Amino acid sequence: MNKIEIFEKNKGKWLARLDKLWYDETTEISAIKERMIEKMAANKMKEAVDAALEKTEPVVRKARNVAKSAAKKAEPVLEAAKSAGKQVTAVFVPEIFVQHANRQFDCAELVERCKEDFKAKHPNTLIRSCKLYIKPEDNRVYYVINDIEDKLGL
Repeated sequence: MNKIEIFEKNKGKWLARLDKLWYDETTEISAIKERMIEKMAANKMKEAVDAALEKTEPVVRKARNVAKSAAKKAEPVLEAAKSAGKQVTAVFVPEIFVQHANRQFDCAELVERCKEDFKAKHPNTLIRSCKLYIKPEDNRVYYVINDIEDKLGL
């Protein structure tokens, strides 16, 4: 058998091997490319979040200072109004409790626990909305923060 006959006989097998090698290399290159794109996107997202936090931090500080100074300025006005005999209504925060099966739960405490749990699981995420569903019979509080659902034990 000469070289041409050997080539013709094995040509299909060799071409199949070449196709497989080409497919494997292309697939590997595509996978590496996708991983690089994912890492670049994650880095860009982290940079954007860091930049947003850097921009909002001074605004938050300024808002706190403005609120503190407004409260200080409002005190003398409230005192003057009280002394003048005018009735002043103060802003109040109601205390809400749920009682079930000889147990009592403070709703404000449950809100804080849910917010802490959310922040632990989703750091650097601003809380825009918060809903609580208290089910004492299940010994659970279900919460939805920023459309993300989760639960805690009472």
